Amino acid sequence: MDVAGFIFGRHPLPVLTAAPANAKWVKVRSRESAPAVHAELAARDGVLKARRAKMPYRAGQHYIVTYAPGDQSVVRKDLFERTYTSCGDARYIKNPKLIFRYFVLARDAVIVTLEGNERADAGDWIVEGVAGELHPVSPARGAQLYAPV
Repeated sequence: MDVAGFIFGRHPLPVLTAAPANAKWVKVRSRESAPAVHAELAARDGVLKARRAKMPYRAGQHYIVTYAPGDQSVVRKDLFERTYTSCGDARYIKNPKLIFRYFVLARDAVIVTLEGNERADAGDWIVEGVAGELHPVSPARGAQLYAPV
């Protein structure tokens, strides 16, 4: 801890590699009304500078997913193809038959995702993907994308 942290009581954020044992899971599925995303298979290696993290990607191994202008993420190819269905023109929707689950984060933390570490804020939904991977989603986006099962 640095001097400012000692004086003002700031502590490093906890790092979550898995859900806490006391996590209260909620089952959800993608809303059929959820907006389509734009996605392209990476043509070259690079790093995406997103709001919550810097995410490296590899050509042919990751999709760059655009949820809205200025809101992008990196998703591993195998997981993307298990989760999304093509609508044509590089647009995709999340398969509404898949069941996901999430818990609400009690305090700010760093979530270890498959694409790198992402900062998450207290109140964020920590969603478990199709392969057990975790990723943070804001409550507003979660309510827009998911419906209770």
